[in-house]
Amino acid sequence: MALSFMLWNARSLLCKTQELETHLGDTLPSVVGICETWLPPHLSLSFLGYNIIRKDRGQGRGGGVLLAIHDSIASSSLPIPQSQDGHLEVVAAKVGLGGGWLTVAACYNPGGTAGYREFMHYFSALQPPVLIMGDFNAHHTCWEPDLSPHHHNTSGNALFQALLDLKHVSLLSPPGLATRFHPHTGAASVLDLFLGDPTFKDSTFCTGPYMGSDHLPLLASLPQVSPQPQPGCMPCWRLNSSGWPQYVAALPSSLDTQHLPLDEAATTIAGVLSEAGTAAFPLITRHHPRRPGKPWWDAACVQAVQDRRQAWNQWRRIPTIQAGRAYRRLDAICAKTILKAK
Repeated sequence: MALSFMLWNARSLLCKTQELETHLGDTLPSVVGICETWLPPHLSLSFLGYNIIRKDRGQGRGGGVLLAIHDSIASSSLPIPQSQDGHLEVVAAKVGLGGGWLTVAACYNPGGTAGYREFMHYFSALQPPVLIMGDFNAHHTCWEPDLSPHHHNTSGNALFQALLDLKHVSLLSPPGLATRFHPHTGAASVLDLFLGDPTFKDSTFCTGPYMGSDHLPLLASLPQVSPQPQPGCMPCWRLNSSGWPQYVAALPSSLDTQHLPLDEAATTIAGVLSEAGTAAFPLITRHHPRRPGKPWWDAACVQAVQDRRQAWNQWRRIPTIQAGRAYRRLDAICAKTILKAK
């Protein structure tokens, strides 16, 4: 079963939280990496069913990276020493797989200023297997085939060289998959990338829906055996006092596991307990309704977001001046509607 990832440059989460939470509730990605959160350190943030690991920009406006990991997946934060060059913003975590751990990192390169030494500092500190997703603001023909070589920037050349020198990090997302569109000219750029272990080369990638940023979400599906998050709660036993005598009766009087290896002994004991529980107690699954959204999120907000998304899609299909003006007008109306309702 696939482990799904979502990368998005939100360009401020403050006014897009409700729309993002709705999208997460519908798609249930396993891990979400967000760049340009623009969150001040004192402001708390939560998404239903996800554990959040943040690294906010300490000074100045903008920046910030975030990892949201579904709570059905084992995970732990992974601190990484800050590079002396100090341009990249990085947050990392360990994510449990079927047979081990995957190192996941979200990166943001503000202004495309990170160099070779900084890329090597962070990438070398991540223990393989590794998956790195981020807005690298790096221009290179390796992932932008239509780009002229003289339009490469410093970060593009540095990132390309780092990928050549590192055996455990390769380009995973397909070249030419544009995620950033200039809000006025509509020019497309390939800035959001997935990098990682070459064993993930069979992963599938696509872009997600427009959600108010100048970047589209980049979605990835990695084929492996980790369980996919499911709506509602995990199945649980409905324990009651009348079932305990039957449970005790279903247990064997003796169980000899001394001659078995430790893993087989644990599997045998777990199977005996599960059979006894099934015989004595019903197994139920509670499906909780989605947590209500923000109280100010009304039908007018939903309609404004829908109109803006339709106008954006029309502008992308037919990039005329009239379509661009219509999109920008509806984008401003959407922002005003949400702000008024909030």
